[in-house]
Amino acid sequence: MNIIKNKIQAGFIIVSSIISIIQILCFFAFEFQKNIAIWFILPTILICLFCILENKISKENSVQCLFIFINTFIILFLQLGLCSILNFTNFDNKTSINVEFTNTNQYTSTMKSIHSKMTKHFPSKIPVEAQNVNFFCSGGSYFGGRVIYLKFDTTEENLKNKISKYKYVTIIEPYDNINKYRNSYARDFIIDRLLQNNSSISGYKFYIIGNNLNTKNCHKSCEYGIAINKQSNTIIYYASNPD
Repeated sequence: MNIIKNKIQAGFIIVSSIISIIQILCFFAFEFQKNIAIWFILPTILICLFCILENKISKENSVQCLFIFINTFIILFLQLGLCSILNFTNFDNKTSINVEFTNTNQYTSTMKSIHSKMTKHFPSKIPVEAQNVNFFCSGGSYFGGRVIYLKFDTTEENLKNKISKYKYVTIIEPYDNINKYRNSYARDFIIDRLLQNNSSISGYKFYIIGNNLNTKNCHKSCEYGIAINKQSNTIIYYASNPD
């Protein structure tokens, strides 16, 4: 079965294929949902099917013009339009929260809308036994930059389990001086959040899971991990990738 019988058909298929490849590579490069990338292949498949249909129906100029219009429509409105829609719905900018709350449903729905390697260590749901829950999620930009912070009190056993669950780039021991914590944007943000809520800042040990040294598309200011305070049995999950 011949899909291509003229240069016009070949041109549409080549252009559509190139666009599909670029879109798929972009999705994989920017850590989006990988299962969505498959949809970018559909416009190219449609164009191939219309080319087959055109070859079977007729070679009249009117028929050829109709299929040129259809294929052009697919590329401009379906393929490029699909790219724009998926970008706007999957770039990490849908959630704009800047409040403290204890509503676990709000936390769950917020985290489901965020697709990032930097938040995979966050719990999918706030544990039932968690006390004094404080969640913060900054409004993300078009390029996905945001700060996410979840703090709650738990049991000593749970803290031990969380610490042993991950591998760390580095571990920062508790400091006696507040300013020593302020050598990174992420940790500086956490200290400010604690001060805003009149919480003690002493005794926090930072377990850094990732930063620009081991994470793709993570610039110098980004960092993610957990902070543990064994004195108060407090854990803080954080992810910071500001623009």
